[in-house]
Amino acid sequence: MSNQSGSRATIVLIFVVLVATVTTGLLMVVAFFRFSERPLQLGLLSAPVEEVVVIDTPTPELAPTYPPTWTPVPTHTPLPTHTPTFTRLPTQTPTPTSTPTPMPTSTPTHTPTREPTLSPTPVPTATPLPYYVLDFDNEQNCHDVGMHGRVTDFNGIPKEGVTIEYGEVDISTMYATTDVDGEYAVPLIVGDPENAKKSHKWYVRVLENGVPASETFRWQSDSIKDCEKSNSVQVKVVNFRRRY
Repeated sequence: MSNQSGSRATIVLIFVVLVATVTTGLLMVVAFFRFSERPLQLGLLSAPVEEVVVIDTPTPELAPTYPPTWTPVPTHTPLPTHTPTFTRLPTQTPTPTSTPTPMPTSTPTHTPTREPTLSPTPVPTATPLPYYVLDFDNEQNCHDVGMHGRVTDFNGIPKEGVTIEYGEVDISTMYATTDVDGEYAVPLIVGDPENAKKSHKWYVRVLENGVPASETFRWQSDSIKDCEKSNSVQVKVVNFRRRY
């Protein structure tokens, strides 16, 4: 027990010494900083040391430059919308119209009945004849007057046994028949020079079953005295062809 009491006393003593040491050090530090700015003046100095007062010349401060003040754009305030006041039109009172007086009903007059229009009787269309004149030509002859030609079918093949009617207009009528080559040749004035010296009118056509089967071809012969002329006609060539 005596040993423990002695240890505690030693510890307390050491703690007290440490505290005193720290306190003394702090006081010395404070005194050092205080007397370093103004040294201690002893009474033996002949004259006091004048303090030199340094007057700081104030540096003129520059006026701060500020950015230009932003002027806000005035906000457009819309004008109040004018709401038109609807003025009701006065209601018109309809003026009663006068009731029309009905007209007396007229009695219809008797309309005469029109007679029906008669339709014209259609004209029958003529059926074309089976044969037609294919072509013709002129020849000169200084002795006789005559006529010849050929008859063919619709394919151009000669037709044998076709009846030919011919003669002088309003004077004579004669007949001939085509041969195996479909040709016919008929004399009109032969061995009669005096008669051949005159001009005559002739005709020719095709017959079938005793009736005309082609149009009638008419021509006029010239005098044999003009046989040397290139435009004179003493002999006529007439060719016929069947349509179907």
